[in-house]
Amino acid sequence: MTERSPSDRLAAFVPWADDAVVSVIDVGLINQTFLVKGPASDFVLQRVNPMFGREVHEDIEAVTRHLEEKGLETPRLVRSRDGELSTIAEDGACWRLFTFVPGHVARSAGAATLRSCGQLVARFHSALADLPHEFRFVRGGAHDTPKHLRYLQETRDGGWRQSEEDEPSLSEVHRVADEIRRAGEGLADLQSITPPRVIHGDLKLTNIMLREGEAVAVLDLDTMSRGSLAVELGDALRSWCNALGEDQGEAHLDLERFTAAMSGYGEHARVSLAERETIVLGFLTITTELAARFCADAYRESYFGWNRERFGSARAHNLLRARVQLSLAKQVVAQRAALEAVVADKLIT
Repeated sequence: MTERSPSDRLAAFVPWADDAVVSVIDVGLINQTFLVKGPASDFVLQRVNPMFGREVHEDIEAVTRHLEEKGLETPRLVRSRDGELSTIAEDGACWRLFTFVPGHVARSAGAATLRSCGQLVARFHSALADLPHEFRFVRGGAHDTPKHLRYLQETRDGGWRQSEEDEPSLSEVHRVADEIRRAGEGLADLQSITPPRVIHGDLKLTNIMLREGEAVAVLDLDTMSRGSLAVELGDALRSWCNALGEDQGEAHLDLERFTAAMSGYGEHARVSLAERETIVLGFLTITTELAARFCADAYRESYFGWNRERFGSARAHNLLRARVQLSLAKQVVAQRAALEAVVADKLIT
C-alpha cells in the first residue's frame, strides 16, 4: 500500500490539516520529524521508528504530565481525533503529534549554554524523582556496553560484507573495530554499579531545546527508563563536551565545557557518593559503546541515518563517527584525573 504524506497523517489529529504547512526537521537519526505550522499554533509531527513500541506513548504522557505539574516546560502529546496518543497508518507506521516548544537545537554549544543544560537536566531529574509510573516500554540492553562490544566483534568475525568490492573499505573498518575492542576491555556494566533512578537515556545536545542561549526543555522522551546516572550523564557529556562534534573526523574534549556542565548540574541536584565516583567512568564507557555501535553499522549499514550530501555511503559516515567516539574515549582516559577532580568539586553528595 502506498505510504501517505505527512499532511495526510496530520488529518488524523486535527481538522485543519489542509491549511497547515508541513516541513522536514532534519535533526535526529531515528524518527522522521516534521514541523507543522498551523492556523493558530505550531506542532511537531513524527513518524515513529518501529524500534519503539506503541506503548511508549503511555510513558511519555505520564512523564510530561508530571513535568508540567512540577512547572517544567515540556512538549505534550496531542491526542488523535479518536482520542488516541498515537495513530497507525495504512502502511503500519506509527505517527504522533506534539505541542511545539519554541526555540532551537544545536549540535555544539559554549560553556555558558552547557551550564544551563546541566541546570535543566538537574531540575528534570529532581522533578521525576517521585514519578509514580512503571514504564511500559523499555529498550532492553540499550546501554549494555558488553553486549554492544560483543555485537561488534561478532559482526567483524562474521566477515560481514555485501560484495567483494566492499573489501578495500572494510579493511579500515576492521582496524577501527579491533581498536575499539581493545579500548573496551575491562569496562564495567554501569547499570549494576549504582541504584537506578528515572533517566532520559539519550541526553545528546540536540535533545535539549534552547532559547536565547538558555536550556528550556528536554526533548525526545522515547528512551525514558530507570537506570544509572553514570549512563545518563556519560551520554550527555560525550555529546556536550566534544567541541568538534561527531562528524569532523576527530574529537576535542573541552575541559571548560565539561566543568560548566558539571557546575550547572551540581547547582540543582545532589548525587550519592557512589554516583559521583562513576560519572567519568560513565563518560568513558558511553563513548566506547557508541564507537562500537557506529562501527557495527559501518559494517551493516542498517541502523543509523547518514548524510548523503557529505558521504558516499552509510559505511563511510558511520566509520567516521566511530573514529570520533574512539578519539573522545582516548581523551577521557588521558584527562581522567582532571575530569574526576572537576566532578569531586562540582557535584555535592
